[in-house]
Amino acid sequence: MASLERSTVEHWRTVEAWPLPAALAGAERVATRRAALHALDPMVRRQLQQAGATLGPRTIELTVYDTVYAASPEVGGHWTAVTAIYGLFAHTVSTISVALLFDEQHRPRRFQVNAARSVRSADTSEDALRGALSEALALGPAVSVAPHVFQSVGI
Repeated sequence: MASLERSTVEHWRTVEAWPLPAALAGAERVATRRAALHALDPMVRRQLQQAGATLGPRTIELTVYDTVYAASPEVGGHWTAVTAIYGLFAHTVSTISVALLFDEQHRPRRFQVNAARSVRSADTSEDALRGALSEALALGPAVSVAPHVFQSVGI
């Protein structure tokens, strides 16, 4: 097997870099957001662990964004709660995501909870997050099911 030369694949490159507006590109803004995410981390983890019934262990991870993205400048990071159940013939993965939204001055403003439906909280208080989680989980978490074996075996 031969590897491709870099010069032969350069023309296939389709990703374009879109620079952020100067007002959004500051490192101090990212540091401010990071500090807010870490300050709210214990409360969000506690609420995600208590939210909804789960049949297996729930893993909760925090993703802190390392820049202010032009496509969604209000979002500074998110928590993802995942429950995976492995059965004999299939596995099921259910997820709940909580994003922290910031205002124009890069102060925490509210949460965006994504499950089977999406809900925004009124503010960043624990009661507001609990209510948003409850409302978003009224239809349950986002669920994916995948089989382990072929569904129709030919002879």
